[in-house]
Order: sequence, then structure tokens, then C-alpha cells
Amino acid sequence: PANWYRALAWADWGTRLGRPSLGAVVVYRRAGGGHVGLVVGIDSRGNVLTLGGNQGDQVTIAPFDRQRVVAYRWPTDHLADWPHLIESDAPLLASTGPLSRNEA
Repeated sequence: PANWYRALAWADWGTRLGRPSLGAVVVYRRAGGGHVGLVVGIDSRGNVLTLGGNQGDQVTIAPFDRQRVVAYRWPTDHLADWPHLIESDAPLLASTGPLSRNEA
């Protein structure tokens, strides 16, 4: 997006997906702004496992509450390249960590 440094700007980038798909960009709302990462999977509680930076001052894979999701996005130029990923749900993965609450 034009304002790539603003997490919520990613909610209008690419093509909207209706569900979390492996590798999709996921945009979250948080107090004071947003957060963006890549979908790695979902856990048995329905949380979105997200690879991202600045998650507890680290680059991590952390579970996020699905209620915080603003959008799942995919690069428009590559819709046809990965249909097996964007036409299916993200893989179910084990997660025992607490929900992410620190993305600032």
C-alpha cells in the first residue's frame, strides 16, 4: 500500500480473502492503531497463528484472537499462482502460548 508503514493500510491492499489462508497477510486492530503479519495457521481455539515482528518486542509466531482481525489479504498479482492455499483454510496447529497483547 501507499502508506505501507501504517498497519491498517494493508487492509485495502491486494485482494480480500474470506478466511485465514496459509501465507496471507492478516491485519489486526489494536489500541492506538493496527498490526500486520502473515498467517501461519489456526489453533484448536480458533486463534490465528501469526508470524510477525514487534510481537512482545520480538519476531515470533503468536496466537491472535480472531475477533481482532480486520482483513485477510492476498497479492492481487498472484491470485492464480497459489489457488491451493487461498481456497482452503490455514492448517490446524498446536498452540499453548497466551494471546498476543503487545504489538507496540
